[in-house]
Amino acid sequence: MQDLSIALKNIKYEEIYDELESNNNFNIKMIDGALIQLLYKYQKKTLISHRLAFFPSPYLESFQNEPEIYEDDEIYADILEKNIMAVPIRFDYDPSAFKEIDHPKSHLTLGQFKNCRIPVSSPITPSLFISFILKLL
Repeated sequence: MQDLSIALKNIKYEEIYDELESNNNFNIKMIDGALIQLLYKYQKKTLISHRLAFFPSPYLESFQNEPEIYEDDEIYADILEKNIMAVPIRFDYDPSAFKEIDHPKSHLTLGQFKNCRIPVSSPITPSLFISFILKLL
């Protein structure tokens, strides 16, 4: 699996999503089309970095604009809610990129904002990340 460099470029979100999907650059594809990517780098038994990402499908508008098509389908009930707006979520851990105040060793990024880094206390396990994402959905 490739890294997420495509997701860090200044291009439309739909293009990022399409690129990740067409290259099968994800570990899990959710029933609503959301992509989950888990990338861990180790040196021997030491964790060097990780990038854990959630990319919601940019194509849910048809579900939201034509709910009658999906009203009887319990699987899609939650995505019909008008007050839900999914954004890409990323948990990164990279001590080598650390810069005081600007770039925490471990952080959460919401959306595709280049400098939106919310400090997190430590690296995150795959199960904790998946649990976090599922609680959001």
